[in-house]
Amino acid sequence: MTIVFTTFLPILLAERGVGAGLIGVVMSLMGIVATAAAPMAGPLSRWTGSEALVATASVGCGAVALVLTPVLAPTWLVFVLPCLVGIGVGLSLPLLMGSSPTRRRPAAWASRWGCGAWRTRRRRPRGR
Repeated sequence: MTIVFTTFLPILLAERGVGAGLIGVVMSLMGIVATAAAPMAGPLSRWTGSEALVATASVGCGAVALVLTPVLAPTWLVFVLPCLVGIGVGLSLPLLMGSSPTRRRPAAWASRWGCGAWRTRRRRPRGR
């Protein structure tokens, strides 16, 4: 979700006549919101009583942003899009890392970014 958003939104905004400076502001807003939202993952999980609910809602925020991108891109509401994606990234990543066993966190990190599962240790060559 994040990769699609950060790859194609600048192109879409440039095609719609938005200047490079404003595109930079829009794109940096996602990181700012994600940074602000990350510390709230734990308190929100405790308040709702469910990490799954918070994680689902955070992914839903990102999905809504992707659906609304073609509609909101040419308007001043384009600033809402990176906020939604930032909430999605900021809340889902700490929950994913916190719920994964320590030895499986590299695989969780890889799957979070859409890279597939990684092997965390090298395999021994056969015959030894």
